[in-house]
Amino acid sequence: MTSKWEKTVRTKRRRLHLRHEKLIDFYFGEANFNKSKALRLCGYACAHKYTRLFDHPAISEEVERRYKELRERHSVTFDRVRDEIARVAYSNIYDYASREKDAKGAFTGNLIFDFSALDAVTAASIGEVTIETYEEGKGEDAREVKRVRVKPWNKLAALDQLMRHAGLSKDKTGAALADVAGRLAAGLKRIGGKQKEESDE
Repeated sequence: MTSKWEKTVRTKRRRLHLRHEKLIDFYFGEANFNKSKALRLCGYACAHKYTRLFDHPAISEEVERRYKELRERHSVTFDRVRDEIARVAYSNIYDYASREKDAKGAFTGNLIFDFSALDAVTAASIGEVTIETYEEGKGEDAREVKRVRVKPWNKLAALDQLMRHAGLSKDKTGAALADVAGRLAAGLKRIGGKQKEESDE
């Protein structure tokens, strides 16, 4: 029996229903581009069974239109995203910090952060900066101490993404599974051969 949804797809009329608009709103909003979650928020029971709704011409066209609008509004391009990933991947803490020296000119284990000459390119590699000010000591000996904590973005994750963008990272999952399957097949063949020899004896 042909479902109502399939009949709608075959017809030339591709009107976007109010519930479909609500579904797309959830997809771009609270669901954060998760189809199943958007369907659940829209009131669909067994949401995983209705993900095909996103293949409906009227819905897919509206989703693509909104994606295009987002790309144009925020100037999202492949080159720009790749450049941002590269900034994080190739960042170095010494771009905005230097090692402290003691009175004799020897390096101590402390880092001094200087953001006075920080440019936008270098700042893009910093994920979080926390500045704490407190007093150390008591009475006349008390002095104000400033503690700066700098947390860069995940450099390893950025390097991995950059490798994938450049086509240098090969997914070995398929090859590994094929290797395991081959070894299992060979093992079963050996077991089968041994069982046959035992039965002949």
